[in-house]
Amino acid sequence: MKRISVFSLLALTALLVLLMAAPSARVFAGGSSGNEQQINPPPFDFADFFYEENGVNLSVLDAPESGRFGRFRQTGPPAAVGQSNWIIDNSDTSPIHSNVRILATTGAYRDDTGLPDVFFSIIAFARSDKFFGNIEPPAGSVPGTPTDPDNLVSGTPNNARGISMEQIIGIPNSNLPGCNQGAPFNPNPTTGCQSAFEAYAGLTQRVNGGLAPQPCGSMGDGLKPCFPVTSVETPHLRQDWRVSSNRNRIDNSASFAYFSDNLLGMWVITYHWYTQFAIGGRPGQMVPTANCQKVLAAAARQNGLSLDGTPIIRSGNELNFLEGQPGLPPQFGLTAADQPPLSAPCAAEGKEDPAGGDGGAVWLVCPTIPDPTQGGIAQDAFIDTVRRPDGTPIDPRFTQTFQCLRDTGQFCSPSQARGAGLAADSLRIKPKLN
Repeated sequence: MKRISVFSLLALTALLVLLMAAPSARVFAGGSSGNEQQINPPPFDFADFFYEENGVNLSVLDAPESGRFGRFRQTGPPAAVGQSNWIIDNSDTSPIHSNVRILATTGAYRDDTGLPDVFFSIIAFARSDKFFGNIEPPAGSVPGTPTDPDNLVSGTPNNARGISMEQIIGIPNSNLPGCNQGAPFNPNPTTGCQSAFEAYAGLTQRVNGGLAPQPCGSMGDGLKPCFPVTSVETPHLRQDWRVSSNRNRIDNSASFAYFSDNLLGMWVITYHWYTQFAIGGRPGQMVPTANCQKVLAAAARQNGLSLDGTPIIRSGNELNFLEGQPGLPPQFGLTAADQPPLSAPCAAEGKEDPAGGDGGAVWLVCPTIPDPTQGGIAQDAFIDTVRRPDGTPIDPRFTQTFQCLRDTGQFCSPSQARGAGLAADSLRIKPKLN
């Protein structure tokens, strides 16, 4: 028999010690569901220094108006009685995150597919461009002129990346047009363009028992009744969120990538609503058009009704079809001839005044969970979804998907995982510190 040398024994012993000391998969508080290894961390808020490095005014972020998790809103919507929206959890060791772990997990439709498989954390609300306190316009810009249409002058140095977070996310009401597919971001006031990461909010349009066809404030027509736009918290929504998760640099559909450029996971809010051509309520258009009645009936049959009785809108193509935008495939089982004309659209969209004149959220600090499987949704997290007065969700698929992810660490079906994984694979890019 071949003898084992003392050196070999020592080597084997050292190897065993190393294997025993090797770290296992990370387990966060509340995150393990039992048997599976936890690979993905649940969501935490960002560290203060990381906000500042990305051009955020910390004093505005930490003000009550922003409602930042970790400082405000530990209880109350979206948390039910006895729940917390966030907790302190010192298990996180990420250098760019704090110890505030987010439990409130908001569901959203994926913009290109309309599927209910996106989850994010609404950490804070940005109600004006004062939120971006470390932003300066290009040299030579004059506030209030086309060289600085959004009055970005702050008197403090620009962030270290040289491109403002506001420009990456999207500037509402900017003079810059949207970039063509694959075109790079260009802040030039005459030849430039911008792309946007949009989160679509459908606020309830029910006012005093009826439906108001226009929002109050700068997005509306100035007439009454109008529906308020001062809050996007769940009790004020008619349907669940939708996010433009299909926009990234990988396929040239955007100038920036959400997870590698938009380091704070922010969104510019696009509000969408049904117009007087769909629900009436305005001089000269007190009742809906026959065309919109037909389109809304088809949309309701396919998608169901929201809290205010109007049809749910799940995808970008559906909204654009309702708006009468040309060049789209027919939606809701209708034909191209059924699409509303641009002169009488059934739906419309808009963004709030970036100076804060409308009083509501213009942007969200709302990072999407890159991969919600294998611990990305912790055991003590809860789903934030729009519910009927009896507590049942208007789209139960969000709850079903959330429960599968929380309880098993996986999507409910392989096809659902593939649909969500296409986006996750393209977004798994480690962010670079400034």
